[in-house]
Amino acid sequence: MPTASSDDLFGLANSGGLHLASQANQPTATDAEGAKQALKTLNNILLGEPHFRTTPAILESFTSTVHGVTLVNTPLGSYALEVWDPSEPVLCSIAGTPSERTFFSLARARFRKSQAASVAILKANKKAVNMFHLNIANFRFVLQYRQLPVSSNLDLSALLSSDNDDSRDSVASRKIRTYRDTAYIKNHLHHQEVFQMSYFSIKSWALSHGIYSPRFKYFRELDLIILVAKACQSLTAPYRSERVIAQFLKSFTAFQFDKLVVLGDDLQVQTHESNIASENNVVDRRPKVDFTKSMNKATFSVVKDVIDRTQSVFTGRPESPSYLTTFASRYTSYIQISLSYWGSFTIRGGRFVDMVDKTVAEWITSSNEVRPNPKLYIWPARVRDSHKDTPNGSYEAFYVAAISSKTTNISPDLDHHLNNLLSQLLSMIRSSSHYDTTTTFVDAYITSDIAGLHLVPDSKDWGLVSDAEKPDDSSDEKEVPEEADSWGPSKQKCLSKAKADQKKRSVVVMPAKSSEPSQPLRPALDILSRIRYDSNYDAEDYLVGYLDRHSGMKEMPVTWWKGEDNTEEDFIPQSRIKYYKRKSDGIVVWDRDRKLDLLFGSGIPG
Repeated sequence: MPTASSDDLFGLANSGGLHLASQANQPTATDAEGAKQALKTLNNILLGEPHFRTTPAILESFTSTVHGVTLVNTPLGSYALEVWDPSEPVLCSIAGTPSERTFFSLARARFRKSQAASVAILKANKKAVNMFHLNIANFRFVLQYRQLPVSSNLDLSALLSSDNDDSRDSVASRKIRTYRDTAYIKNHLHHQEVFQMSYFSIKSWALSHGIYSPRFKYFRELDLIILVAKACQSLTAPYRSERVIAQFLKSFTAFQFDKLVVLGDDLQVQTHESNIASENNVVDRRPKVDFTKSMNKATFSVVKDVIDRTQSVFTGRPESPSYLTTFASRYTSYIQISLSYWGSFTIRGGRFVDMVDKTVAEWITSSNEVRPNPKLYIWPARVRDSHKDTPNGSYEAFYVAAISSKTTNISPDLDHHLNNLLSQLLSMIRSSSHYDTTTTFVDAYITSDIAGLHLVPDSKDWGLVSDAEKPDDSSDEKEVPEEADSWGPSKQKCLSKAKADQKKRSVVVMPAKSSEPSQPLRPALDILSRIRYDSNYDAEDYLVGYLDRHSGMKEMPVTWWKGEDNTEEDFIPQSRIKYYKRKSDGIVVWDRDRKLDLLFGSGIPG
């Protein structure tokens, strides 16, 4: 490592894109206070009042006991380590004695019945009920639940000492490891301010160089935290951010893909668990980074290549300030994946873009595994051409993947292979329910003209809408009665009563005069879209009836309804839309409670 002064290193690092003094990813005081209040709202809803805050030797937790059932909420990861990025979710580990299914069923009921307008369920995976995604006051939270034996009395220290929870790659084991890793780093980390500055700088650099993206198998949050903590621990005084960053870069160039990086060890070890156990078979519980699980060989090679070139910053050889520009001119051939959306609804556009993001990530990963040569090095974020005018109301962006071939020209065999891969990608995207030929378009092709474009990151924010639950959809989820909103011993009886009541209701509302089978009622959004955009309907002639929280039932013209592009102050959930009515003759064309739909013919025929 060169013997440059501190000021020299700051200047070199900033010129090379490390942004040592950058505030790009650091939360402001407003962000920190907002997240604190959002966490308080979460605890009030989930744990109830009163609950109390516990600050043990390592991690802060929030605890409540109701009817003899105790729940503990412990924020983990970057939030607990004070390197949280407001654009990423806060991970909360919930521990308690109810089963996972019982906990998430009742938690969902509590969130839905909450009077806090700022709370929205983003995703509650019914197939894997061990995770829950929320948006509270524009801050995202991910809830993981861990069921503990009643006899444990929720002694969280037991999570750090029990050996039977390391069952290789089980979901329970991963949740335990997240808790243990956070607690270990928090307990052994010295010089918190140096660690914070180093982490934010390295993450900002990784983002700007296209190598931070869990979805695309690049750096992910906890792995990067462990690697930065390792760089901090390997140094002696004086402790400064530029020394930690230099150590991080130097260490990574020596890492191997198939070996573990263990916090506290100078060298890597084999990936097998047996090789990191002591002679008395006690499992090593120190935080570890396993590149074989977080990356693949192609992305690991890309990261090492970027880090190797970044090292030139610390030897006085300048690097291009815009690595995206360097990326666009460094290779001979590229794959360009273009996507366009010109619909009117932000939620639908967000779901389409999110679907394309996920599909491209899966496709690039599988493509590199099937045929490692050539490697496809994708810039892990959407980009756009800053010199291209986009029509008002439309959205255009694209992905760029470099073809890292050993030869300059693409052979006919390679061209055939790549085109087959692109056909598979387009087929995957166009077969999705989120792809609509009337409002969306995707294309993919091989090109060599990327260097002529003026590439900039795509700054379009689609919001937290990709997996939002749709209360107005026909769902098979049963409503939980008011008395079931409790962690008490009668919860199972209440849930059973809810199912029985649902069956009774379903029998009562079925009209006996019709022998035709009923269809799921089309959601309110579909009705709104048809009235607005179908030329056979005059939107000026329709009213929307909705339930106001304070004034009861109200009506407004359909043309006044703000849809999904509304502000938080104007927000009216579509679940409160009760009916649509034609003004000219007073006929109700869609009614939620009566399951009536005269526009599409869904619901109960009559």
